Amino acid sequence: MRLRCINPGEAGRVAPSVPYLELADTMCELSPLQGMDMKNPLVWAGALALAIGATSQVETKAAYTNANGTVITNGTIIISTRAAGDGHFFRQSSSTTDDMDDNRGPGYSPGDAAVGELLMDNGYSVKLLPDKALSTTNSSSSGGLCRDVFGAPNNPSLYYDGHPGPANAGAPYNELLSAMLVVISGSGSSADVAPPNTRRLPIIAGEHAILGDSATSVPGGHGELHLYSNKTASSNIGASGGLYMKVLAPNHPIMQGLPLDAQGRVQIFRDPYPDENAHVLTPGGVPNYVPSWTAVDIGAGKAVPAPGLSIIGVLDSDPNQAVFAVMEAGAGLGNTTLDAQSSWYNYTTAPTRVVHLFVNENGSSNSRRAFNALSAWGRMLFLRACQWAMGEPLQPYPALGVVDITPTSARFTNSMGMSFVRIPAGTFTMGYWQSDKLPDELILNLGQWFPDYGDYDEQPAHPVTITRPFYLGTYEVSNAEYEQFAPSHRALRGKLGFSTNDNEAVVFVSWPEAKAYCDWLSARDGQSYRLPTEAEWEFACRADTTTHFWTGDSLPAQYQKNPSDCWYPDPNRSGPTNIVPLTVGQTPPNPWGLYDMHGNVEEWCNDWYGPRAFGWRAHSTGLALRMSRRAWCGWRW
Repeated sequence: MRLRCINPGEAGRVAPSVPYLELADTMCELSPLQGMDMKNPLVWAGALALAIGATSQVETKAAYTNANGTVITNGTIIISTRAAGDGHFFRQSSSTTDDMDDNRGPGYSPGDAAVGELLMDNGYSVKLLPDKALSTTNSSSSGGLCRDVFGAPNNPSLYYDGHPGPANAGAPYNELLSAMLVVISGSGSSADVAPPNTRRLPIIAGEHAILGDSATSVPGGHGELHLYSNKTASSNIGASGGLYMKVLAPNHPIMQGLPLDAQGRVQIFRDPYPDENAHVLTPGGVPNYVPSWTAVDIGAGKAVPAPGLSIIGVLDSDPNQAVFAVMEAGAGLGNTTLDAQSSWYNYTTAPTRVVHLFVNENGSSNSRRAFNALSAWGRMLFLRACQWAMGEPLQPYPALGVVDITPTSARFTNSMGMSFVRIPAGTFTMGYWQSDKLPDELILNLGQWFPDYGDYDEQPAHPVTITRPFYLGTYEVSNAEYEQFAPSHRALRGKLGFSTNDNEAVVFVSWPEAKAYCDWLSARDGQSYRLPTEAEWEFACRADTTTHFWTGDSLPAQYQKNPSDCWYPDPNRSGPTNIVPLTVGQTPPNPWGLYDMHGNVEEWCNDWYGPRAFGWRAHSTGLALRMSRRAWCGWRW
């Protein structure tokens, strides 16, 4: 089996109403999520097609009745960011210094900017505000009032209600721009996080310090959300937590339909881009690739989830660490009686929907790029969590459609170490077109299968155009690679004498199983893989040659590997006598760098068997995997 990604010519074109994502010089079709971030133009952004839902944009917005009784249907999403990066508010911040001159970091929160970009790409209005702007209490560190911007210190109501702000005080007030959602990313100091609002505005919280109660310490801003009781002091978990979330509630509306791997996981954080940290000062600099989980330890004797909290996901590396949870409006909160300055003091139920978000921007002395490190699926889940919190209807995620990104680099290696070769666009003649008799080695011992002048279904020859470059697996998929998806397949190693070692081509894999492996790897990497079409496979095999084989009109003996013994597993054969190992990459590659295009095993294709067509145009894109159909140790075309 060899892998590549979904071909839009086969999967169906995305509807014309679907919006676009511009990435480098490429126009990519994408819905419902815009802004999927694959930045490196040489490897990542130029390589892949992501499996993205081919659905139209959300048209139904949530309705919110503000304090004045006005129904708001297209309001503003407030994103709170680090107060110490803003000249108005840093003196009231717990740091009391301006982070913009910190030579260790960017002076702002790139993650918060990325949050805003993603939401705006999907049609929402956003407002980035320093966390202290939403404060209703004095800072525990500075001891003074929050900055008096509107003549009413410690009163964020005008920010919530669509006021234009002091920088544009003469602009007309527009109540319809009242807030619809508050996103707290964790980029600021935990002491500065504003108390929860009492306006029934839903909250997305990526700050671990405010998710629980104040059993061990009171947050400086009194921002407890009471999603957990007995929550001990905790911190975010970085790269040591891994990249995957184990999903406990796959049928929750936020999760419904998203593809999970064989272990019930979804990859929340991507792998680093090849050069992402290449120029970071060591030691002393802060890295640009910063996975950071918002985790709460719910192990024995630790935090206790509130009665109304639904935990959606935990760390795959530590199931005691809850990283994604939701609470419905009206659901039971944890202990709210410990901090009289909390806005939700003595509340018993949540006044609004609240989300414990999996990513924390890790505000202090860091690059604050955790959101930038999210995978495609992590970003999709964030967007769906926002939509759920605001009460928008969610449809199950449909895993069809593509982001069409043209490969640019000659080779690509994925997160599993699997190698891919860039196959260029081009036109070739598909099928058998010569009038002379086929070489003897093709028909000896196989006469009934391969007549002297070729199979009828290889004729007539016809032109096929591969319109775009794509990546094809350098090697056939091995046992070790396949068994990361299906460990039980190991029991089939050596069956009928075939394929016993890790580096031998996997066999005894059906077409549905091959497709399932592609789907699993797509979910794992946040990129879409599939099998190549027959036309793509033959084009890649020929590699610009026009002879019977890419080696010429005859096939050297090293590629034949005793075809009479290896034609197909013989149920009467009791052991590995005369069986040639199926180790990949043991014969020279073709001119495009692909191994075993002749010999070793037959390979599945993505399309069906049917009569030849004329004038094909194959719209290729992305990544293709090569998976065996059956053992075939002689020539193969």
